[in-house]
Amino acid sequence: MTKASILRPARRRLAAAVLALGVFAPATAAAAPYETFIDVDDEEDLQDLNNAGDISGETYETLVELMRRGVDLNEATRDDLYTLPNLSYDDVDAILAFRKEVGFIHNPAVLVTAGVLDLRTLESIASFLVVSDLGRRLRSTSGRVRYRVAFSQKDRLVPPMALDGQMQTARHLTLGFAGVLNRLQPRDVRWDPQREALSALPGGPTVRLPKFYAMWDDERWAIIAGTYRIGFGQRLTFDNTRNYTPNGFYRDQYIYPRRVDLTGECRESTGELDGSPCADNN
Repeated sequence: MTKASILRPARRRLAAAVLALGVFAPATAAAAPYETFIDVDDEEDLQDLNNAGDISGETYETLVELMRRGVDLNEATRDDLYTLPNLSYDDVDAILAFRKEVGFIHNPAVLVTAGVLDLRTLESIASFLVVSDLGRRLRSTSGRVRYRVAFSQKDRLVPPMALDGQMQTARHLTLGFAGVLNRLQPRDVRWDPQREALSALPGGPTVRLPKFYAMWDDERWAIIAGTYRIGFGQRLTFDNTRNYTPNGFYRDQYIYPRRVDLTGECRESTGELDGSPCADNN
């Protein structure tokens, strides 16, 4: 056996290994795989993209969460920045290198003047960015509250409503909640063994508080109580965050608006009756 014949199998194994790396290695240079270039100003723009079919429902919910939570240019990790739309890992690494060089980013516009990002990319992510105040006072407090309602003409019932808000104080403490007023959801659903069927009380206005949390997050400790999402292991071990690179917990106070068609006021089934109880309502 010659030396050349000994080397050929080794070269074939090396070539196979390189090919396998090329096939199975993650494409770290690409941007997070949203369906299209995302350029929006608010949640209504995201909803328009979703209604038009340009982005999926999962992408819509991911970006809504991201917009409400915000990404702090001065505190975000590499994975946090990568969740922003239209950014590749090369862009993210350039932002981190610039942040390390200047110490603190006071205005995102400097990323363009420094050649870190082009203007189109920066404008597309601007609505997702948060710039923290340098040396924020311990007693400084800020927050927001949002109220939403849906109604239609000739609707005699109290309209469905949603109220959510969050507050940041003590530099590292964040509090948040989301409440809703339901009006048609059945109540006290239970199994009736005599009828061998489910029964429930008619729906009526009901106040619910499905989301609430308190979170402390500083350089040493991260503590959360209430509703949250959590993910580890690059979405392979455990994840319900909708982030592409989850690593820890995230506050959850999000209630998503859904596009629904108008329906009749009566939602009762026929059951043992001869005719529908909703016949006179439609």
